[in-house]
Formats: sequence, structure tokens, C-alpha cells
Amino acid sequence: MSDPSGREDGDAAAIEQAVSAGRHPVRSIAITLLQLLICGFAVWLVVRLDLVDFSLLAGLLDHPGAIAIVFCLSLATVPVAGFRWYLLMRAQAVDVRLLPTIRVTAIAAAGNALILGGIGGEVVRVAFAARRIPGQRTAALTSIVLDRVLAMLGALLIGSAAIPTLSAAIAGSHVLSVAATFLIGGLLAAISAMAIAILAVGARQITQLVEGWVRPRRLAEFILHTMRAIACYRTQWRVLVACALLSACVAAVGPICLFILCSTQGAGDVGYAGLVFATSIASIANLLPISPGGLGVGEGVFAQLCVLLGGAAVAAQYGTVFLGNRAVSTVALLAGLLVALGQRSKAS
Repeated sequence: MSDPSGREDGDAAAIEQAVSAGRHPVRSIAITLLQLLICGFAVWLVVRLDLVDFSLLAGLLDHPGAIAIVFCLSLATVPVAGFRWYLLMRAQAVDVRLLPTIRVTAIAAAGNALILGGIGGEVVRVAFAARRIPGQRTAALTSIVLDRVLAMLGALLIGSAAIPTLSAAIAGSHVLSVAATFLIGGLLAAISAMAIAILAVGARQITQLVEGWVRPRRLAEFILHTMRAIACYRTQWRVLVACALLSACVAAVGPICLFILCSTQGAGDVGYAGLVFATSIASIANLLPISPGGLGVGEGVFAQLCVLLGGAAVAAQYGTVFLGNRAVSTVALLAGLLVALGQRSKAS
């Protein structure tokens, strides 16, 4: 007879290892140095290709009102994201309070903006789950994985929703057609994978398929552990729908901020739908573990897509606006981090 507690510990260990992506210290340092070199090259390349013009950043400082609005909107995404994670944990009866959850989310969000690949801050949430709620570690770690999936789902949702409005521009560009196909395909794949995991449809066949075809074996084990853990949300579909809507709201903030900044620079002719589409692709590109928060990668992708969508401004204007929005949102997340740490000090 199998030991349920042993199985739960195995699930938790597999999920924790995958989410935190722990490495040997020497290997981790070597990979970080390599990524920093690639980051420098990415930044140099976008400047060399005139996708970003640092001299144009000064123009954004002439609009402090717009910067203040973008700052407040970016800061407001932290409690919304924290509330989403809180709902996912409470749905599994994890004993956690809202304010500490938002505080940890603020710390993780700041880490994601500064650490390579946009997911480095997740180690904070892993530590929170392991140390503060050890008796429910599997449920808490599963909520982290599902929270990341739902965050991505939000970007895919709003990006796909913008496609009908941009049908003429997409039909005239092979690159835009590929990007639109990627968004729709990613959305359908994410929804299908979650439905299969939650409903346990064809569980035996999927297990055999993953074990037989997915390599390395550690990845296959992680997929199976995660699907088994996500199945716990089978009776909590209303919570998942609410969290998906919260993710869409958070994802919609980026295009709003970019629309505000683009308007101050005379580059708002792409329209909100175009900015939603371009931002969705750029936000996914930001997750590539190349540079801190995807620095240089997102700017290049966003600028090129805006030009292809018919933007009259030069690519450097769009890329610079994206960089300016990144700078303001990062400062907002750091401010949120300081507030969270200050509240923690008062609590202790």
C-alpha cells in the first residue's frame, strides 16, 4: 500500500524544485555571468538596430502626470496579484492571511523585475510556502505553479481578444500572423492542459504518454506531480474563473500604461488593441531567461510589432516608451517592496 504522506512529500519536493529552479552554486554563478553577457549584447543590439533611443527618455520626464498615473497603476497590480494567489491557496484550505500573502507577492514581484528571466522572485514564494505553512506545503506550492499559469493565461486572453480588431494588419504580415497563431494556440493549449489536469480526463493514457516521451525524467515527474496536484481544484472551478479574470485585469494594465506614455510622445496611433497585442507577445518574450526582467528583449519585440501594426512613429520611439514603462513599473514595484518590508518590520 502506498504511503499518502510520502506521495505528498514527493509532489511537494518535485514542485518546489521546479519552481525554485535550484542549481549547484558554481553552475549558478557561471550561468548568471553568461546571462549577463547575453543581456549586455541584447541591450547593445536593440540600440544598434535603433529599436531604443536613450535620448528620447528625457521626453517622458516632461510629462510627470502621465508618469504618476503609470506608477500608481503598476503599483496597484501587486495587491491584485496577491489576492489572486490568496484565493488559490484558500481554495485548498491553506491557512494563510491576505496581508502576508500580498507582502510576499510584492517581494516576489520586485525580484521578478530584477532577476534573470522574470521568475527569479518565485524563490521567495517557495520559501514562504516551505517555512510558514509546512503542513500544507504541496497545496501552497501547487498554488504557485497554478498562479504562474494563470498569469500567463491573462496575457494570452487579452492578446487573443485583440486579434479580431487587428485582422487587416495581421492578414498583411507573415510575422503578425505567426504571432497571432502563437497567442491563440497558447491560449487553447493552456486551457486544455488545465481542463485535462483538473478533470483528470484520460489520466492513465496521459501518464503513459508523459512517461514514455517526455525527457528528461525529472521534467516528466514534475508534469505528473503538478497535474495530480492541480486536480485538487476540480470542485473549485469558480475560483479558477475568478483568478483568470483577475489575471486579465493585471495583464490589461501594461497596455494602458503604454498607451498613456505613447500618447505623450505622439506614438499612440497603434491604438489600444494594437498595444494589447504587442504587449502580450512582449511580456511572454520577457520570460526568456536572457536578461533581468527580459531587458532589451521586450523592447525589441514590442517596437517591431508596433511598426508592423502600422505605427507611424519610428521603432525607437516604441522601444523607448516600453523601456520607460519598464523603468517606472520597476520603481513602483521597488516602492511596493519597501512598503512590504516596512509593514513586516512593524509586525515583528
